[in-house]
Amino acid sequence: TNSGGNSELELHGHTGFIVEPFDVNEIVSRILDLLHDPIRMSQMGKAGYNHLQKNFSMDLYQKSFDVLYGRLIFEK
Repeated sequence: TNSGGNSELELHGHTGFIVEPFDVNEIVSRILDLLHDPIRMSQMGKAGYNHLQKNFSMDLYQKSFDVLYGRLIFEK
């Protein structure tokens, strides 16, 4: 849904769909679209996995914290 950090995780139409919270009709419609198009569903799943690995992996977080802590230490 279009709430919290979900819009940062999803690339609408590529890795998933962003829908408004509590819009049951839109959620059902998107699910049915994917159920009727298993190739697209598979492509979106793979794209979502790749997007998360590239942009939100633990290695990436560790490196960003290393940089942050390095700056904090050397600024003193």
